[in-house]
Amino acid sequence: IGKCIESIQLQTFSDIELILVDDGSTDNSGRICDEYAVKDDRIRVLHQENKGRTEARWQGVQQANGSWVTFVDSDDMLPKDALANLYEKADDETDIVLGNGQELPDERREVIPMEDFRHLTVRGDGAIGVPWGSLYRRSCLTAYLFDLPREIMMGEDYIFWLRLVFSTEKPVKVVYKNVYTKIS
Repeated sequence: IGKCIESIQLQTFSDIELILVDDGSTDNSGRICDEYAVKDDRIRVLHQENKGRTEARWQGVQQANGSWVTFVDSDDMLPKDALANLYEKADDETDIVLGNGQELPDERREVIPMEDFRHLTVRGDGAIGVPWGSLYRRSCLTAYLFDLPREIMMGEDYIFWLRLVFSTEKPVKVVYKNVYTKIS
């Protein structure tokens, strides 16, 4: 968790709030999060009983103040310019900035109309189908996206995406750079 937090703290785009959700950890993760929060006023920690990653993400979204949200799993890291690369594409004409676009099997398009993006999503092409590695307009992240049975242990991220792409008509901006490092 420490390496994950530090990779976010060291972003070249530093105007951030970092909400760490301790989802009932049984190791020292909650304490480690608290230690980082004491040293960095951009960090807030939420402690809750274990409710699963989908609920943890929803709790973080509800606490967010910014207009844009991204998700990072605790065992992963961000390259130092990840947030800058994502935020550079954020504007009033889009609600989703897809990171790691180099994984898309399609021709390189900086903007994908939502109708086309929905087809990519239904097929599960490229990096589509996971919440991490992209940027979302916070107002699009509603309770409906996170209202999933806790028993779903695999594939819940894909359900999130399917619901998300039918909640907006705005085209998707694509970043063709690595913006996420999956460790495990």
